[in-house]
Amino acid sequence: MPAFACAVLTACTSISCLMLQARLQPALAETKPKSPSEIVNDAYSLLLNRKPGSADQLYWTNRLKTFSPFAVIDLYDGLTRLPEYRRRFAGMTEKAQIALMYKTLLYKNSVEPDSEKKWLDYYKKATANAAADKAGATGLSDTIEAIVSSADHVMGVYKAAGLSTQQEFDAVHAAELLSAKDKVKATEAYRRIIRTTRVPETYFYLARVQSGYDTKSCIETLQGELDRFADDALAELRLSFLMHNTGAMGISLKRAAHAIHVSDERAEADSLIGSMRERLDKAKHTEVLSRDLLLARAAAHDRADQHTSALPELERALAIGAGDGTVYTQIANVYFNLGQFAKAVEFGKKAEKLFGVSFEILWPRSLSYYQLGKYKEAIEDFNKVIPIFPLPKSYQTRAKCFEKLGKYREAIADYNILIKIEPKSIRNYVARGRAQLVIGKTKEALADANLAVKIGPRFRDAYKFRAEVYRKMSNKTAAAADQNKYEQMTKLFDPEAFD
Repeated sequence: MPAFACAVLTACTSISCLMLQARLQPALAETKPKSPSEIVNDAYSLLLNRKPGSADQLYWTNRLKTFSPFAVIDLYDGLTRLPEYRRRFAGMTEKAQIALMYKTLLYKNSVEPDSEKKWLDYYKKATANAAADKAGATGLSDTIEAIVSSADHVMGVYKAAGLSTQQEFDAVHAAELLSAKDKVKATEAYRRIIRTTRVPETYFYLARVQSGYDTKSCIETLQGELDRFADDALAELRLSFLMHNTGAMGISLKRAAHAIHVSDERAEADSLIGSMRERLDKAKHTEVLSRDLLLARAAAHDRADQHTSALPELERALAIGAGDGTVYTQIANVYFNLGQFAKAVEFGKKAEKLFGVSFEILWPRSLSYYQLGKYKEAIEDFNKVIPIFPLPKSYQTRAKCFEKLGKYREAIADYNILIKIEPKSIRNYVARGRAQLVIGKTKEALADANLAVKIGPRFRDAYKFRAEVYRKMSNKTAAAADQNKYEQMTKLFDPEAFD
């Protein structure tokens, strides 16, 4: 990867720098980028109100010379996650804290009333949540991270470093507002921006808009970004997610592994260490791992069934703040995948409190309730999740919950829906038939048993169930014949082969 920050220096003489300068010539004509030492001094002065120490100056200057523009974002955003920056807010009123955030994160000396109200409300909600959770995060850290993740902050940082212009800032701001109203027009706006931009995130913002309606173009945009900015781990992880959704599992895993390695390098973590917890604990600069990046890394681990590696990532993300509940949602899902159902329920409740009703929260929580034997609570969750996403498994598990509570008629109603959705699923006929049998509807139970045998003549449990029905009807001969058929199939075939 050619050195970006070094390339923008007027005194640059290396071949790689000159090549990159030529490539970015249209944008370079508009601004004069600052030197790495100037960028470091400005960041420390703005965020920590002091000059950098000699070791810090050397470290970040080298980073700015050898990494892409993300080194600038890593510097600025990393400093906001240091305890030293947070201590600047001590003893201030909430309004004064918001004002300091605006000055240091958005380069504004005053806060508009509407914007102030928005962030004060967010701050109060985050503070209340942090106090209730006692997870180590605070409303302050959560609010800072939320502002840091905004496009206005990112563009402000690049503008301060001389890598962007006020015109580009305004264009991105307008495109972000437009994306909520008209994704097609927002796409056109971002495509105009990325033609000459030096800012990697503009590609990511475009991809985010495209993901809502054009997955193919979204993938192309992210690939184009990575061609220019190879150390954009977040874009790589997003691309890995899209590849996974399109069925390209092998490519997805390779991209995810590469992205985690790249972000480990940015944090100076030893990727040779097998334990993700130890790797993060020993990293020299974990502050450069944003909440969004930690969440994306954790999701990649989860998709690869590396659930124990996902947890340390999510714990660090939670220390920054739960945000809109996304962190809680992912933690709940990881605990569900690990079979720790009580934990999955606990974090699912926290997620819903912040996020509201969503499939991502309710799906693992409803199944966790079922596994814990809390059938009433499971039904309540299924009642919420089915209208959002009516998966057959939701009806099937809710039916089982009804059966556990002795509500067989309600279970039969769910099996009726399942049979309409999956008319050739033998298990659904057997399950409905068993419920019919319990409430004394032997004719209906026999009809289901006959259908099960007809659809799946090699489904041994269909014969076993029909034998039960015949015994209930005192038809010993028919019952014995079906029981014998069941036992013969059990001897001849592997017990799971035709079930």
